[in-house]
Amino acid sequence: MFWMDRKGIYFLSNYHNVTDVMSVGRRNKDGSREEIICPKLMKDYNENMGFVDKADMLKALYEVNRKSRKWWHRIFWYFWM
Repeated sequence: MFWMDRKGIYFLSNYHNVTDVMSVGRRNKDGSREEIICPKLMKDYNENMGFVDKADMLKALYEVNRKSRKWWHRIFWYFWM
């Protein structure tokens, strides 16, 4: 799916329908709010992207570099944490 607001964005989803659109509010630089029409896929992405960012932050914060002579142990601990 291709959607353009300010820049072009490509999405690939097997969960969302292309024709589902919603109205969302956006704040302009001068502080006023504007209602725009966007795909439901974009709204869901923007609502939930903070969870991925937080998970990446916590992974980096608590990551333990476990040393091992067996190379596959490092891969295991990398994906486990």
